[in-house]
Amino acid sequence: MSLLIFDFDWSLVNENSDTYIFKVLDPSILEEIKNERSPGGWTALMDEKLLKLQRNPRHTLDAIAETMANLPLLSGIVDTVKQANANGAHVAIVSDANHFYIDSFLNMHGLKGMVTEIHTNRSPVEIIEMEMEQAEAEPGSEKIHKEVIRIKPYHSEDLSHGCELCPPNMCKGKIVDELIARFTPSQICYVGDGSGDFCAATRLRDVDTLLVRNDKNYRSALGLVKRIEREKDNYTIKAEIVHWTQGEQVLNTMNRVFQNTEPSKV
Repeated sequence: MSLLIFDFDWSLVNENSDTYIFKVLDPSILEEIKNERSPGGWTALMDEKLLKLQRNPRHTLDAIAETMANLPLLSGIVDTVKQANANGAHVAIVSDANHFYIDSFLNMHGLKGMVTEIHTNRSPVEIIEMEMEQAEAEPGSEKIHKEVIRIKPYHSEDLSHGCELCPPNMCKGKIVDELIARFTPSQICYVGDGSGDFCAATRLRDVDTLLVRNDKNYRSALGLVKRIEREKDNYTIKAEIVHWTQGEQVLNTMNRVFQNTEPSKV
């Protein structure tokens, strides 16, 4: 059995979903993010700003889902998932995004049933009480109750994963170890781009392949290639490393590694 693992932001999609939602729905919040830090880290900051976004009654769960469904992507990437699924490989997403964003995207592109499992930050839905906008308020009705998404760390806030290579909310290396133990795959193709993928890269075996995005046109997607170079004297990556810039390169590499030479079934 073969295993295809995708990061989400800048890998499965050609954007950072965390910031894309603000870019589309409220650019003023995106400007705030550029100048702020949270003691709880990036995940806590995204939770705070997403809650602020949703205090606008127009920014409903449906509006957020539609925005995520329309995330830009590279040609060949969706075909990679479909090809892997058609040929019996397991497909997993290991991402620092969140379940609501990823599910919205997968549902839009008909991929939900093709992805075996998703490991990402939790996105529970809560009900909050908020002020109704003055123009919409009715006499005697000043507050409304609204469903909102919250973003919570993948790993419990009460139980540290103990990995010095990873941010507090998620250790991708630990997740890859668990996937290998459960599926015992003959080969893995891991598709990633960011510094957060480095720990996972160090857990891959010599029969596996690490597809590293290396496209200087997207500086936000160069974190992994830079960290591999920076850490080369401290950590060994056993897997074959393949650099990619286009989705078709991911598809072709996966076909080669999984020894799938049949014409595409997608």
